[in-house]
Amino acid sequence: MSTLNLAESEASIIAEVQTLNRDVYEIEMPEDKFLKYDKFGARAAPFYVITFSGPLPAPTGDRSLMGAADDPVQGVVAIQTCAGDTDSLRTAHTEVLDLLTGFYPVNSGEMRWGGGNSYSLASNVVRPTLYVRVSFYTYETNIIFGED
Repeated sequence: MSTLNLAESEASIIAEVQTLNRDVYEIEMPEDKFLKYDKFGARAAPFYVITFSGPLPAPTGDRSLMGAADDPVQGVVAIQTCAGDTDSLRTAHTEVLDLLTGFYPVNSGEMRWGGGNSYSLASNVVRPTLYVRVSFYTYETNIIFGED
């Protein structure tokens, strides 16, 4: 039995973000990891958290007479840029935005930026300790068939 597999295109996106020489995590920062701080030890150094979703039907529509498994699809990626202050956040976010917009993952078309949002992690009694900016990207991809 064959399975649908986006692992190669996802791995190539992670590898590309790692070229920015910042910590990169998939889905969430593991509990056994500690935040790195700036040279003064006061603010969290920027890092990225990558999540994947999809595949979604590609906007090109149903072009296959062979079945849904052969239709073109879109991969969806959310990149969370996290930092201890807004200036570092802005810089790190711009770097990943420049890097991934137009990037071609393995077996895929170019990545397109598709929006995003920002938020901070804080409470009612302390100032924000982590600022987060999320960017969403889509890319058309050829699904790779593999064996279970």
